[in-house]
Amino acid sequence: DTNVSRVASLTLDEGAKAVWKYDGNAKTAGRIVVTGLLTLPSVAALDVSGTGYLYSGQVLFSAGSVSGATDLSGWTVIGAPYASRAVLLGKQVVLQVNRGTMLRVQ
Repeated sequence: DTNVSRVASLTLDEGAKAVWKYDGNAKTAGRIVVTGLLTLPSVAALDVSGTGYLYSGQVLFSAGSVSGATDLSGWTVIGAPYASRAVLLGKQVVLQVNRGTMLRVQ
């Protein structure tokens, strides 16, 4: 189960800060479903917060179509294990947590 917000279109400006919250114990996470166009910047900050275990592969954004940056290596991920990153997979932005790690936040 996922907490989903739906919007028609979304443009993240260069240097934008996105906040993403999760509840690892309930296995829920916030996600934005963009039914139309999602425009991504090459530089942004992703502030990850929540409780319980943080699972890799969780979808942050999904879209009908994507424009802008395809390489999200300029995104900074805060609040997740070192070397965690946001990646664009098809029409989804996914959080990749450092392989084999789960984070317990108290």
